Amino acid sequence: MAKQVKKLHVEGTNVRSNYCPKEVTVMRSHHRIIEAYQAGGSEERLNLFLECPTLRTAFIEIETREASLKAAEADKSLFWQLRS
Repeated sequence: MAKQVKKLHVEGTNVRSNYCPKEVTVMRSHHRIIEAYQAGGSEERLNLFLECPTLRTAFIEIETREASLKAAEADKSLFWQLRS
C-alpha cells in the first residue's frame, strides 16, 4: 500500500507534512495567524480573535503593546508641544 503524503503550501513551496512534526506545523500556522492579526484592520482582528480562541492571549498582548506605543508617542508629542 502506497503511503500518501499530504502536501502543505508554506511560503511558496510545497513541503511534505511528514517532514514536519504536527507541533511545528501548528506553530507555523499560529505564526501566520499572528502576522495576519498584526497586519489586519479592526474587522479582521475581531474575526481572528473570535475564530482563534487559543491565540487570544497573544492577540491581547499585541493590542496592549500597540496601545502602550501609541500612548508613549502621544506623551512625546505633547512634551514637545509644551516645550515650544
